Amino acid sequence: MKSRLGARRLKSSLPLTEAAVFDELARILPKRNRYGPINACELVGEAGDFGVVTRGAFRKLILRHRKRLLEIDRAPLDPIELRMFYEDYGVDVVREFQRRQYWYSWEAMVR
Repeated sequence: MKSRLGARRLKSSLPLTEAAVFDELARILPKRNRYGPINACELVGEAGDFGVVTRGAFRKLILRHRKRLLEIDRAPLDPIELRMFYEDYGVDVVREFQRRQYWYSWEAMVR
């Protein structure tokens, strides 16, 4: 008798690709943190270094740490980090980040 995988199980068993990384992040993380370029190719490689090679494993990892990621993202930055953000993005953008209470892009959150 043939065993048959359901659609969800099949999707979760697919290899982790750049498109899968972007798709899963779009489903799990807040849209406001989607800024700056996302180097999904590097994220796939780095995930593989830790044994995360399927779409389902990546999704499980992000979901497991989502709450803590959002806590860190909403916390105020220390002066050194704040200065780095000012240098990288400018005063107006950093003020907007502070007003909306977010700091890190999807790529930074994954790392």
